[in-house]
Amino acid sequence: MTDRQIQKNYKVFRDLINNLFPDRATQLNKLYDYFEDRIVIMPASGMEHYHNAIPGGYVDHVLRVIEFSEVEYEKWKSMGLKVDNFTLNELQFAALNHDLGKVGMPGNYEPYQPNTSVWHRQNQGKLYNHDPKQPFMLIPDLSLFNLQYFNVPVSWSEYLAIRTHDGVYDRANEAYYFSSQKDSKSRTNINQILHNADMMAARFEFERWALQNPP
Repeated sequence: MTDRQIQKNYKVFRDLINNLFPDRATQLNKLYDYFEDRIVIMPASGMEHYHNAIPGGYVDHVLRVIEFSEVEYEKWKSMGLKVDNFTLNELQFAALNHDLGKVGMPGNYEPYQPNTSVWHRQNQGKLYNHDPKQPFMLIPDLSLFNLQYFNVPVSWSEYLAIRTHDGVYDRANEAYYFSSQKDSKSRTNINQILHNADMMAARFEFERWALQNPP
C-alpha cells in the first residue's frame, strides 16, 4: 500500500471509533492514541503468505473484518439464524478489537520487528520477528488485557467473540465449540459470525497476495 492509502485507512479507522462507539470513545481513543505509532504501519501477520504482512496491513485487515462482519450478520439474519441476543454494535466492537493483542503489551515493546535474515525472508517468507522481550500471551487474551488496561467496558458477548474468534484453529476454544451437553452449547452466534468474517478477510488478503506471487 502507498503512504497515502495507509494514512487514509487510519483516518477511517479512527473515525469509526468515534462514530460507532460514542459511549466508549474516550477510553478507546486513549488506548489507540497510546498504540498509534505501532498500529499505523503494523502488518497483520509476520509471514508473507499468511495475510497482510505489509506495512499498514493491520488496519487494512481490521477494516475489512468489520465490513465482512456486517455482511455476515445480515446473511445469518436473512437465513433465520439467531442474532437477537447480541447487537450489531457489539459485533462491530468485537471486530474492531479482535486482533488488538497483535499490537503488543503496554510498555517498551515492538511486536513486529523486520527480519534481517535474508535466508528466512527468501526461503520461509518470514518478514517479521516478534519482540523476544514481551511475555508470551495468546492474541485474544492480550486483546482483552489491553482493553481492560485502558478501562474500556466490554460486554459478555463482545468478550466471548474476541476470546474465541479464532474458532477451532485455537485448541483453547474447544470447550466453547465442542459440547455434548445441551446446557454448555453456545447460546450466541456472535463468535461464529466474527470467526467467519475474519477467515474470509484473511482469505481475501491471501488471494490478493497470491495474484502477485503465484506458486
